[in-house]
Amino acid sequence: MDGRGVTNYSKDKPSYGFSTATTEFDDALMSRGVVTFEQAMIAKGASPQEARRLSDMKFNNSVEGRQVDQQSTGNNHEVTSDDDDDEFIHTYRQQRIKELKKDKNAIKYGDVIHISRPDWNREVNEASRSGTW
Repeated sequence: MDGRGVTNYSKDKPSYGFSTATTEFDDALMSRGVVTFEQAMIAKGASPQEARRLSDMKFNNSVEGRQVDQQSTGNNHEVTSDDDDDEFIHTYRQQRIKELKKDKNAIKYGDVIHISRPDWNREVNEASRSGTW
């Protein structure tokens, strides 16, 4: 992608060069709709006008590239591995939630039975003294 960083050596109004390449983190934020490409470029140091120009260039290039891909492959839909991953994660999450709910409803400690005082003494107090408990 073509971009021009600005280098200005004025002490009164310094500006810094920026990269038009996006990082993997920027790409993840953009794919999830957290930030736009323009916002990512502004965060990297581009002016709002420059970011808008870069965004327009990127959009035009991506539309042209998609049209070429569709013509060459004959596919009219675009599926990315991120979409597949998101779908798998969603399906796995739903399955895991069902399993956890099923386990939550399972009996944890067995049956509750009522015992008398002599049974309590024999089962708890005497068993703990002899070390069998």
